Amino acid sequence: MSDLTDAPPQDLPPSSKNLLVVAGPCSAESQEQILDTAKALQGMPISYFRAGLWKPRTRPGAFEGVGTKGIAWLQEVKRKTKLKIITEVSLPHHVEETLKAGFDALWIGARTVSDPFAVQNLADALKGCTIPIFVKNPISPDINLWIGAIERLSRANVQHLGAIFRGFSPMYSSKLGYRNTPSWSVAFELKRIMPHLPIICDPSHITGKRSDVEEFCKKSVELGFDGVMIETHIQPDEAKSDASQQVSPTMLRKILQTAWRSRRTTQPYSLELETYRKLLSEIDDALLSTLAKRIEVAREIGRYKDSHEIPILQMEHFSNVLKTNLERAKKLELPTDFVYHLFTEIHELSTKVQFEEAKKAENSILDKERNF
Repeated sequence: MSDLTDAPPQDLPPSSKNLLVVAGPCSAESQEQILDTAKALQGMPISYFRAGLWKPRTRPGAFEGVGTKGIAWLQEVKRKTKLKIITEVSLPHHVEETLKAGFDALWIGARTVSDPFAVQNLADALKGCTIPIFVKNPISPDINLWIGAIERLSRANVQHLGAIFRGFSPMYSSKLGYRNTPSWSVAFELKRIMPHLPIICDPSHITGKRSDVEEFCKKSVELGFDGVMIETHIQPDEAKSDASQQVSPTMLRKILQTAWRSRRTTQPYSLELETYRKLLSEIDDALLSTLAKRIEVAREIGRYKDSHEIPILQMEHFSNVLKTNLERAKKLELPTDFVYHLFTEIHELSTKVQFEEAKKAENSILDKERNF
């Protein structure tokens, strides 16, 4: 999708690879607000000017968008500023109205992507579509749900597809204070499975705070995302939706300057990078070999427990092992939450193979009894 990116203007640092930049207010609130914001973005490397028309809010009562009447406002933006326009679609009639109005791209939101039935309805409405369609990740970190939505659109012969990473709804309050949890591994896995699919990052929705958008935008670019989606409003504190995460156009310019400076070509460092990757590969091999040895020892323990009629599950012992490993993790400056989940998974696997050994022993005895 190289045709989706615009070159940076002269007053911003050039990059080795152009970034896709989607920017604009969270919601279209008035004709004046939309046009004033768009005019303030002229001269910046904006690939698409965004504004939500239909806002599927989590709870009723909040501002839910101006709806269809906002289409004419965005058409005016396109006509007067020459910016390409994009909005979110949730229902088939949204697709029909926006395509008829000449929108340059559309995106499907996280809540919609979480419902395969809704995605299929949109895929049917978008059949054969030639403008870019972006798919946000679902609200839960389910890689297959995200892939499934993209596949449904691909099977509908949507010719240009991209993905937007906006983080996942946290079960509990984020320790980092972010609105959404940035589970990077899910985005990286999507890139591994679909290497040619452009993926852009939405730091506005991940952070939920305008003060964090610049640093997070910089980080996402350094991590290799193909672009960013940033919410910007001519008067952000007065925005009717997501005011706390919207930045001013002036702030946006600074953010984009930082993003372009962060863009680096990897070619001069390819040899050094390959050396590091080889080292990581060797460490990974050692980790897997060690894990395989640990599981084999767990099998031996399972056989011993079975022959001596010792219960397989011994939580007191596991609690002591976990406590010791968490103390080691602290000394090694490893994240204790990661180590906790790692050893919980390893213990679950060890318990499973011990039950398998017990079942084998039981079946062996039954076979002998039947053959007696």
